[in-house]
Amino acid sequence: MTTVTFQDETAGGKPLTALEVSGLPDRMTARDLLHLRVREEVTRHNADPANTPLDRPTEAARAERAFLSNAFFVLTPTHQVTELDDVIDLTTTPSLTFLRLVPLAGG
Repeated sequence: MTTVTFQDETAGGKPLTALEVSGLPDRMTARDLLHLRVREEVTRHNADPANTPLDRPTEAARAERAFLSNAFFVLTPTHQVTELDDVIDLTTTPSLTFLRLVPLAGG
């Protein structure tokens, strides 16, 4: 079983957050990793009684749409993930960077 770290960064390379998940298979599609990340974040969010509960299926669909519309990029240490069905070897990719893009003002 493998451990992967999901790291969020701004377009300028500034680290935002990191989330480590263990017990993963050696290979997963980008789609499955995206769904896993959403599930983990929703679970952690919902564990805090002060938070309003989130609905995972809705959030996962929104994350897929955001990926497909280039609202964020997923980067491995060696390349950019371009398709949700790309298979990622987690034994050689211990971390994935989610690079969030911010639209320019006025456009």
